[in-house]
Amino acid sequence: MRPRWHGDIKWVAAILAVICLLAASLLYDAFRLTTHDVATGAFTAVVAGFMDDKDSEDYLRVQEEAQANPEAEVQMPGVDLTVKGSEIADLSQAEATRLVIGRVANILYYEGPQAVEDLFPQEDPKTPAGGEGEAAPSGARFDLGPAAVLTEEGHSLIKAVLMGFAGAAAFLLLPLVYFSHRAGRLGSPGMVLLIASLPFALLWQIANRTGPADDGGAGIDAELREVLSPTASGLATLHLSTALLGLSLVVAAVVLHLVLFALEKRRTAQATLAGAAPAPLIEANGEPISQPVDWPGGEADPGGQEEQEQPPVRPNALSPEAEPSHRSEQEEPAPGTSQPEPPSPDRWEEDTRREGGRHPVKSP
Repeated sequence: MRPRWHGDIKWVAAILAVICLLAASLLYDAFRLTTHDVATGAFTAVVAGFMDDKDSEDYLRVQEEAQANPEAEVQMPGVDLTVKGSEIADLSQAEATRLVIGRVANILYYEGPQAVEDLFPQEDPKTPAGGEGEAAPSGARFDLGPAAVLTEEGHSLIKAVLMGFAGAAAFLLLPLVYFSHRAGRLGSPGMVLLIASLPFALLWQIANRTGPADDGGAGIDAELREVLSPTASGLATLHLSTALLGLSLVVAAVVLHLVLFALEKRRTAQATLAGAAPAPLIEANGEPISQPVDWPGGEADPGGQEEQEQPPVRPNALSPEAEPSHRSEQEEPAPGTSQPEPPSPDRWEEDTRREGGRHPVKSP
């Protein structure tokens, strides 16, 4: 019988392992989504989706300069960033905007949010007419918002935290397996893996099976799907494989439990049959023991009903066998003493009737 605290430790380890694996799964997804290609592609798709596709006068002027001098660096309107003239000479404003945003995404990933914010300076303060020294409020500063985490530094931080939760989950699996019993040493970690992986497997399967956009594949959603589809497919496969591994361990534990249960029942049945018909006890000389066996607990012989003790059969005084048997039981008289006379037959019969048909024991 196992102590009760073994089960308590097993349940605590299982709950903590599920929490750590859920956190590790979430962090692993964030780790994959913050790689360079995925992070910069998603940033470009989202920001470019909010830009105006029509060619503005400022862009047409920049494009004329780029066509006139392809080797020169030209300043892009609205951002403190220069590109080579040959790169935008034949591009529309939407294509040129995507090129510039891609450059900004690379700066954000390797240099951080502050470097990107410096590319979008504040508006110059204006001095109102009739007032000297009174400046109007400056324009709002460029803010990246949640996109500020799409950096190499953030990617490394997520990796460090991920390793911590993954190590904690692996450590918690040790007491979970040790304090489990028999087939539970397979089923307990399998159930933990199944619970921690199944939600993410379903989430990424749904995200991966989402159909194309209704506008024929244009828009932010279509561009994001194009960027995230390979990563989503890989994450869906990974989480589904982990969930199937956990399910396989649970099924194996159930099968093992049934096999062990059947073997235990068979062993119990064999032991019961062996105890119902015990082998005869043998003395050291090879002869069987004739006296009855004292069974544990004072119970009767399980091989059959206990025989009732029969009263001794007393021979009839008138039978020819009675007198020799009676005489054999008499002691030899001492020398010099007279032998008592045997009782008469009439006296014997009277004593027999008085005893209810049983022959009384002859007195010497």
